[in-house]
Parts: sequence; structure tokens; C-alpha cells
Amino acid sequence: MPNPFTPLQPALEALAAEGRVLPATGQAIIDLVSPDLEEAYDRATGGRDEKITTLWETRWRLYHPVRPIPRRERHLFRYFLDGSARTYFIGTVLEHERSSPVQIAQVGAAAVRRQDDGQLHIAGVRYKILLMLDKQTLSDQLWQTVEAALAQTPHIELRSTSSEKDRFSQALGIIEPRSRGAHRANWAMRELEVELAHKGIPRSNEEWLVVDGGLGNEYLDWEGPPLIGVAKSFRRDTQFNLGSGPRARQLNLYALLAGLEMEHRTAVFPRWPGQDREG
Repeated sequence: MPNPFTPLQPALEALAAEGRVLPATGQAIIDLVSPDLEEAYDRATGGRDEKITTLWETRWRLYHPVRPIPRRERHLFRYFLDGSARTYFIGTVLEHERSSPVQIAQVGAAAVRRQDDGQLHIAGVRYKILLMLDKQTLSDQLWQTVEAALAQTPHIELRSTSSEKDRFSQALGIIEPRSRGAHRANWAMRELEVELAHKGIPRSNEEWLVVDGGLGNEYLDWEGPPLIGVAKSFRRDTQFNLGSGPRARQLNLYALLAGLEMEHRTAVFPRWPGQDREG
């Protein structure tokens, strides 16, 4: 199998020609994102104090019974989507008095389809390699030279760690360059997931897609077939102030889940305060 990083060689040679590259000590170092990234992103996008005061249902009940529907009766959840991102710090490029970390990231997203007999098959794959530099600290000449070296490699993309397109870094206030790079890579993974979910999987409205992780702002204007996000990490400080008068109830997330019985679900709540059912 050919080395997937081989096409990076012209870009790395361009970096060495336009500046001076100090390699990472010993070997490439993995740069990680913030712990509990999904929870932190959920907290940042949901507001400082998340208080729920309304239900998205006509029946004013906290819990509703549900009947399990086996796959042999109605097979709705057929597609499953997940992504992966790994970022490596390989060195620092020096250009006169300027400098920037040099990071390489592998990002990808894949979906599988579950057949009626339970067998899984690959339904779609997206991947790319990112070469990441801090564009704000480097000259236009260096950036354009590296960009030109990658012009013939569509699956390798040059990205700036100082770009404002990454909602993770924006929401969490990440400013350290190497940390920004790791979060940029995770956001690029999220972009591939959205692209694959929207255009890469031909499916009908009877074939649901299950996405690993919460559905963030990037899914707000979703117009494709139905999907659902399974969030394993999310904010836990949500407060529920429901109803008024003698029937008013105040409880936190833990109290709400403590009352949830087997084969029941909670009521549906709005994601953001003040959001109506058509939002």
C-alpha cells in the first residue's frame, strides 16, 4: 500500500525552501483537542445558563411510554455515521522573525448500512489530509508557494490554524496555535460528516441515519432525509423550570433522568431558550 503522505513531499520541500524548518524533537507528536469537546461545545453554544421552560409537545407530561419496534417489524435505523481526526505536530517553520507550528492531520468520515439480516456494509467514505500552518504569522509568498505545491493533490488541503471557519475554537476561545490546529482538524472531520450525510448516502425518508455525536449548529438548516444524533457527552447543568402555580416543577437533568423508567422517554424540549416548535 503506498504511503498516503508521499504527496506531501513537494509542500514540505517548499516550506524548507521558503523558510527554516525545525523538526519536532524525537518524532511527530499527537496534538489533542480539549477534554470532553462535545460537552464544552454544547455548553458554549447553548448559552451560559441553560434553562428550559417549555415543552415541544401538546401533552404536558414529562414521561411517555414507548413500544420497542424490532428490526424485523420496521427497520428504520439503517445507516450509521462516525468520524475520526488525528493531528500530528511535525515541527516549526521559521521565516525571519515569524514562526508557525507545522501540523498534519488525517480526518475522515464513514457510514455503514445495516441490512435486514443485521449484516453491515460500507455505504460511504470521505477522507482528506490537512497540512496546517498559522497563515497570519507567515508571508503571503510562503503560503502561496506551499499552496501551489499542493495544487495537484485534491485530497490534501492546506488550512490555516488562524481561520475563523472553525466553530469549535470560536466557541471555546482556543488561542494557542497547536491547540487550534487540533480543533481545526476536528471541525474538518465534522464538515466531512455533514457532507457525507447530506450528499454521500442515497436514502429514502424511511431510512434513518444515526450520527455519532450531537447535532450542532451545522445541522440547523437540514433539508435531507431524517437523521438522529446520539450524544454521549453533553452539558449537564441544564435546569428545567416547567409549568406554573401548584403544578410547577423545578428539576435538574439528573432528577429528570432519575424518574425515567424502562421503555419510556422524556418529553421533547427545545434546544435553545425561546425556540418554538417550528424552529
